[in-house]
Amino acid sequence: MCIIIDANVGNEFGPLSDEALCVYEWLVGGGRVAVGGRLKAELLRTKFRNVYQPLLLAGRLLEYPATEVNQVEQQLVQSGKMRSDDHHILALARVSEARTLFSRDVQLHSDFCNRALLAPRGRVYQNRSHHHLLRTGRKCRDLA
Repeated sequence: MCIIIDANVGNEFGPLSDEALCVYEWLVGGGRVAVGGRLKAELLRTKFRNVYQPLLLAGRLLEYPATEVNQVEQQLVQSGKMRSDDHHILALARVSEARTLFSRDVQLHSDFCNRALLAPRGRVYQNRSHHHLLRTGRKCRDLA
């Protein structure tokens, strides 16, 4: 299973909030996080940077090529269909095939769950009661 972690929850990874702890334990237990394009730089400016390298080395963090993510991001920008300004997150979802998002951005939630923008539509993890989303999410596209 695969998740995208928005930068707006990146600081919850040090010290771990209840929600981030649930995600972190899931990652250590076999889950994966997709990163690429602008999101990588954004996450490295948060406390998520403390777990970035260990997750990468453990094979729990997949880095998708920035060129691929940026190309899809430009298509989304040109479409003018998104409510949020997080085109890079939806671009990463399209490239990685991840359909679970950990975020606090309500406008991004709307875009991520919009079938016209992301098919199959995404799902948003916000708190521990959404733990089932981690167990039932889609796998990431393998990196070649």
